[in-house]
Amino acid sequence: MLSRTHLPLANSIYHSYLLAHISYSWKDNLKFLKLYQSKLLSLISQQHPFLDTYPAGHKLHVIVLNNIATALCERFHHTHEDADIKEAAQIYRDILPSCSENGLPKFTCLENLASALASQFYSCEKLDYLDEEIMYRREALENCPSELSPRLSVFEKLADALCHRFVHTGNASNLEEAISYRRQVLQHRTVVNKNRISTLLALATALCNHHDVYGEQSSLDEATNLYNEALQSCFGEHNELRVLCLSGLGDTSHRRFETLSGSAGDIDDSIAYHRRALELYGPDGPLVWRLLSGLSASLLSRIDHRGLEEDINELVSISRRTVSLCPSGGINRAIAIGNCGINFCARFQRFGEMDDLDTAAELLWEAIDKLPATHTVRPTMLNNFAFVRMLQFERLGRGKNLNQSIEVLREAVGPDSWISRDHPMFCSNLASALLRRSDLLQNKDSEEAIERSRDEDLEEAIKQSRDEDLEEAIKRSRDALKSMDNSASVRASLFGILGKALSSLFWHRRQLCDLDEAVECHQNALKLCGPESRYLSSHLNNLAITLTTRFDSVKKEQDLDEAIEVLDRAVKLHQGKHPERAAFLKNLASLYNTRFQTRSERNEVDTESIELSVQLFLESANDKFGNPRIRAASAERWASIARAHNHPSVFSAYKVSLDLLEQCLMIFPSLDNQFDFLTRGFPSLALDAASCAIEKGELQTAVELLERGRALLWSRMRGFRYSLDKLRLIDESLATEFGDVCNQLGALAADHEASSSFSASKHAKLHDQKWTRQRLLSEKWDGLVSRIRQVPGFGDFLQAPTFNQLRSVSKEGPIVMINLSTYRSDALILLRDEADPVLVPLDKDLPCHISSAYSEFLQWQRSSGSTEYLPSSMIKVLRMLWRKIVGPVTEKFENLGLAPGSRVWWCPTSKLCALPLHAAGCHKRGLKNLMDLYVSSYTPTLTALIRARENSFLPKKKPELLIVGQPDTQPPLPMVREEIQLVKSLIPTAVNLLGSDATSLSVLEHLRTTSWAHFACHGFIDEEHPFESSFQLYEKTSLTLRSIMQASLPNPEFAFLSACHSATGGKTNAPDETLHLAAAMQFCGFRSVVGTLWQMRDKDGPEIAEKFYRFMIQGDGDGAINFKNSARALHNAVKLMSDRRDVGEGVENSRASVQIHPASASKVYPWITFIHIGA
Repeated sequence: MLSRTHLPLANSIYHSYLLAHISYSWKDNLKFLKLYQSKLLSLISQQHPFLDTYPAGHKLHVIVLNNIATALCERFHHTHEDADIKEAAQIYRDILPSCSENGLPKFTCLENLASALASQFYSCEKLDYLDEEIMYRREALENCPSELSPRLSVFEKLADALCHRFVHTGNASNLEEAISYRRQVLQHRTVVNKNRISTLLALATALCNHHDVYGEQSSLDEATNLYNEALQSCFGEHNELRVLCLSGLGDTSHRRFETLSGSAGDIDDSIAYHRRALELYGPDGPLVWRLLSGLSASLLSRIDHRGLEEDINELVSISRRTVSLCPSGGINRAIAIGNCGINFCARFQRFGEMDDLDTAAELLWEAIDKLPATHTVRPTMLNNFAFVRMLQFERLGRGKNLNQSIEVLREAVGPDSWISRDHPMFCSNLASALLRRSDLLQNKDSEEAIERSRDEDLEEAIKQSRDEDLEEAIKRSRDALKSMDNSASVRASLFGILGKALSSLFWHRRQLCDLDEAVECHQNALKLCGPESRYLSSHLNNLAITLTTRFDSVKKEQDLDEAIEVLDRAVKLHQGKHPERAAFLKNLASLYNTRFQTRSERNEVDTESIELSVQLFLESANDKFGNPRIRAASAERWASIARAHNHPSVFSAYKVSLDLLEQCLMIFPSLDNQFDFLTRGFPSLALDAASCAIEKGELQTAVELLERGRALLWSRMRGFRYSLDKLRLIDESLATEFGDVCNQLGALAADHEASSSFSASKHAKLHDQKWTRQRLLSEKWDGLVSRIRQVPGFGDFLQAPTFNQLRSVSKEGPIVMINLSTYRSDALILLRDEADPVLVPLDKDLPCHISSAYSEFLQWQRSSGSTEYLPSSMIKVLRMLWRKIVGPVTEKFENLGLAPGSRVWWCPTSKLCALPLHAAGCHKRGLKNLMDLYVSSYTPTLTALIRARENSFLPKKKPELLIVGQPDTQPPLPMVREEIQLVKSLIPTAVNLLGSDATSLSVLEHLRTTSWAHFACHGFIDEEHPFESSFQLYEKTSLTLRSIMQASLPNPEFAFLSACHSATGGKTNAPDETLHLAAAMQFCGFRSVVGTLWQMRDKDGPEIAEKFYRFMIQGDGDGAINFKNSARALHNAVKLMSDRRDVGEGVENSRASVQIHPASASKVYPWITFIHIGA
């Protein structure tokens, strides 16, 4: 919940300022000020000569100094020059010890000094000046004449100073002492005049503050009576005091509304009082901003109660005007800025615009930065900032926001002895944040759980942290409920949080009493929540969720029915656009599905419930005002249920799911954020969608869905590099604008969020700016794409490619897309002469076999991976791949008449992306393997292969080859030098970067001037941060996948990556993203890439490279080579190595390209690590 900071007008520390300025015409006042300043300057100048006439020690010397100090004070009040008031205060200090001896009353000198210190405090708000002022006020009281008038004056000024000290430190004893002084003054001011009215107002304001601290209704009632008395005492000439009275009554009505005894009429009265005060004061006074602040505080409370759209729009308008009118500098402006942030947050909660939430965070942080650490308003601002951070976390899923929210709330709550009316609210929000983090740590797929569980030793620490958060959330909620009895909305919030915490506790202890108490808490929250409160729907949702949990445990159908009834009520409260509606619809849809399943178990037919479930999921997914991640989850559930019940909306559900998945990606600024989201998202969505299309005989649609839902990160980045040459011919300015936005988004995506030397607050601010910039650029990108699609001939600009566009990829050979889904698995073959894909149904249990093989492969890869022969477990994997996938596909090839030796492109999905399909086979003597039949290549997507072939029919040319080698590394690679020499002997024009010459900068620079590249060095795979996978260069420097992506290369063609793990992404929950070094090279424009699936032996480097390039340069003898021969060259090189090794070992010559070891039919050579990707 948000807490509003009051800026009460009815306080004597503001009265003199307001009354002194309220009746002036401002143009006349400006002329007066200029004239008065001139006279003051003349007066001060006239006094200085007297100092020479009356030297120190003379009786009149002190009088002259006093006159100079008084004139400096006056000038300060009109010019606000700090030097004047500083000099005046020092003069008063200097003359204080001898004032009485020289005819100047000590009381007068003490009062003058205290007033000068008060002015210094008002100017810079340093507590030292305020404490010194209070000290001299107390001394002045001791030296005060016996007459009543001066004593009352000292009481008032001392009370003012004590009130200020209370506001800045929260010391309630200062407030109580101030109230006692104000009562004494009021007791002696019996005549109804301006002075009594001012005293009434000052005491009323102090009593309001007393109510804020202790929550005593009597203080608020007395303050109201005082304001009413003051208002009735105001005559026609007292309009300025009427303003203060009306504003004060607005504040007391507002406070009464927020207590348990408050009613809806109180907040309406409050707003009416504030409007009358503004109308009476006029639009041009210097303190309009303070009156506007009171009105906006009341409007915000009415919004919490009723959520009226017109109130929200007025609130934001008022808050902007308040900040613009508030004087720059000082605490008051900080408070105005913070309150403005609260108002933007309120509008976000109503309409869900992220711009409002970002603005709220920025304004609140600015306010916190301007407030002193000890100021009583600071905890309120911290609470509000933390609340905004929680909303950002819920919207964007950024764990950093949640952690920062907890840290900030701990600071806001402060020590247990800290007193504040809003303290229970702070505790409520802290308990809510702790509970959310506890639930997050319980979810193993959460960002923080993933981040922290990467080290297995931290598993126990995670559990402990989760339990501690939950325990603290429950304790803080209970304690706050015990100590708080004057705010219905906060008590409702506390009951709601305690209810959710007890539900979480139930999952730990499995004690039904926790659930029963949780239900009771949510019911109590609803009783405290008014029928028009904007929090009512949230409390209804919480009750429904808890009732559902209890139903799942005890199967009491009454709980389920009540949950549906309660949640249906919550949904109906938000019939229009509302950011929470999508979540409520999703929860209600889940309840109807649960009801259907429950009744099905009793063999009851309940088509109505399943139809309602599908319809509600559909509505949630299509609610444009909802959280995209909630909508995506709804769409996925919609698709799953629609498919299970053969609902006609199933295709729509899958398409909407893919749309929303792309929208979710646009939320995140960096590729790292996007990848983390995909690992926790819906990895099988595209595969399941394609299987559904295949099931229904829609093979073309299946291809489209597979292409659209895989390699999303590469597809998005390619979209930022889309050629705009054709668009420039029609609309150059539009193309330039779009290209600029694409460049910015691309740079933002590839940017690495490294550790920073900035302070934590500065780093957090930069982080926020990055996310905000991402959102604004994405919105602009969407708008520009819409504009471009309106240009004739560009209607399909950046649209997902159709099957007719994709099938062109098969012109040079068949493409085999292998779809793995728990529903069914199939191979789809795209052929040049076939209008539709050719379907090859595969084993239903194939995903299980692939998952087991994937685990075996990773285990071997991590343990040895570079042994002389492949272990028997890997041979079993190769045989399984042949039996379950490759064998049926090659059989289909034979039936289709595909000639042996033809090229074939494999486009695998899911975990199959990491397995060596090209090496599949029986691996037994006399039987052929895939490498004996066809030349295999891989492509991550069809679009990637299409791009690799674009404009590829170029004339033959001599190669421009860059060789990058790093032999002197750890561990050393002694064969790298030989490998480089062999390649250089075959291509003499090659440029070498060896040893210290091979730095990331030099490599990238040379890549811009060459079209071929050969890397011979260590390759490292970073499974946790795949964009940091790299080639190791000179002195442990590296060329990362990220830096390769960021490179802009004019004419790359071919790359040979003679390094470990260069074509695999290792273990990941998003294997379809194919994040590895070879893919990065292909993204940069290299049309063909040779890489490795696992470790390669150093001694194999020279041999494979020499044979590969020897095949490449065969031709007309002119030295020209073509990258399109690289797949066959690699194929032939591996065959030749196998055959030669076989002969050398005295084994009977075999046609098998992956040679079986003579001593065992269960081992093969590891050269199959090399694969070809691309054209």
